[in-house]
Order: sequence, then structure tokens, then C-alpha cells
Amino acid sequence: EIVSRDWSSDVCSSDLYTFDARATDQGEPGAGRDTFAITIRDPKGTVVATISGTLAAGNIQSTRLDR
Repeated sequence: EIVSRDWSSDVCSSDLYTFDARATDQGEPGAGRDTFAITIRDPKGTVVATISGTLAAGNIQSTRLDR
């Protein structure tokens, strides 16, 4: 089962950079399968950096709800 989790910054100031990130657990093993992405925006909302990719090492492990 593929499980994704999204995060975003929650700021009330107009002079700070913000971000959105996503980690995806695509099962075991994580290396070569799990993915991570992040986008950073300047105070005006313009994207200044974005990167995404598949983990070369390590493992994203999600907490799944009981079924």
C-alpha cells in the first residue's frame, strides 16, 4: 500500500519563506522506492526552489491506521 503525507508551513507573516513537502512510503525496502519532494516559496509566493526524487538510501515509514 502506498501512503503519502503532506506538510506545509503555516505562517502569519508576509515576510517569511514558506514550504510544501511530501513524503511517500511505497513499501519495503524504502531505498529506490520511497520518494520525497519539497517546494520553497518567497514572501510573494514565487517558487524559488523545488526538488523531488527517490531515496537512494534510507526508508520513509508511515504510521498507518488500524483496519
